[in-house]
Amino acid sequence: MKIRINKRLLTFGILFSVTLFIIGSSSALQAEENDYIVGFLRNMTFNPSFIQLDNGNYEWKMDETVFEDSEKNDLSPRQFLKDHHDHTVELVINESGVVLKAVPIDY
Repeated sequence: MKIRINKRLLTFGILFSVTLFIIGSSSALQAEENDYIVGFLRNMTFNPSFIQLDNGNYEWKMDETVFEDSEKNDLSPRQFLKDHHDHTVELVINESGVVLKAVPIDY
């Protein structure tokens, strides 16, 4: 019994597999590694923009940083400071060291 394979179908399958492999590899290389920092919110400054935790200062940007409450509602930076001063918060920081997100940690 002879099996006949269509050359076009075989070529398409190989090209499709190679394309998926390349796309998957490049996506993995472009994935950002974010750091997570947990600490007590001591203060925030607005010019320059820093979030001050008990374990260090972290830069934030008005157009990049998201501040949320425990129900995932967006807050202004000032409201976040008012609501969560001296409470435990988690910061998500990108590879450039800029805070992407600040959320409270409720125990």
